[in-house]
Amino acid sequence: MSLFTDKQLLAVGAVAVVGGVILYRKAVQTVEEAANAVNPMNPDNVIHDTAEQIAAEMTGNPDALQDGFDLFFTTFDFSNPNNWFNQLTGRQP
Repeated sequence: MSLFTDKQLLAVGAVAVVGGVILYRKAVQTVEEAANAVNPMNPDNVIHDTAEQIAAEMTGNPDALQDGFDLFFTTFDFSNPNNWFNQLTGRQP
């Protein structure tokens, strides 16, 4: 004595296959979205956004992270007239 008839077993199998295909496509889409969220070439990646939020909360300046990068590169860029060394010595690049 069987739990399902042949037709019922085929219907359950068809539903399982369709459900598996839908689940697979959704999983692929989710993995692609997650990979894009941490992609360093994506300007809206999660890591950069989180760092910006932390820097803004710590300093109260919404552009604190960018200002920090600007300060770093201005400090070590001796061709920049706003460089601390050039301002201190009066040196013009």
